[in-house]
Amino acid sequence: MSSIGGGGGVSSSPPLPPKADQEEDASNIAALLDFVRGKITEGDKTNALAALLHAVRLTQGEDKIVEVIEVAKRNIAAMESHSEQEELEEARLALHHVLQGGSVLAEEGDAQILHDAFVDGSSVVCKKCSGLVARSRWDNHVEFWCVDAAGGEEEEDV
Repeated sequence: MSSIGGGGGVSSSPPLPPKADQEEDASNIAALLDFVRGKITEGDKTNALAALLHAVRLTQGEDKIVEVIEVAKRNIAAMESHSEQEELEEARLALHHVLQGGSVLAEEGDAQILHDAFVDGSSVVCKKCSGLVARSRWDNHVEFWCVDAAGGEEEEDV
């Protein structure tokens, strides 16, 4: 005869680990999540995801891994889309600035040349000086011409 809630019955849930083990697990998970945050900050997406999946495996089980991967994919796609939109807006603002007299060509009435360079992708915008620079001359621009090239400027595609 089995008793409900008594000592001799069969329980459907596994026994809880001792409280000390639960606290150690929580501490390990917290450390793992700190590691994930650090890897994200460093731009190391692969190791961040691997550590996050390990934390999920420990806390929620193997069956939740696929769900977490799908959520991560959606979040990454949304972030990349937002980043591309921001870069495009920066490029539009730079183009507007250059075409409104921010260059010798624009001042002389040859703004179409600048516009074409933006559109065809043969040039990039320098984030430091807002100059429009031919891709083939990028290294020389950073090394010799940019008014604020300290720190290794990255080019921005337009």
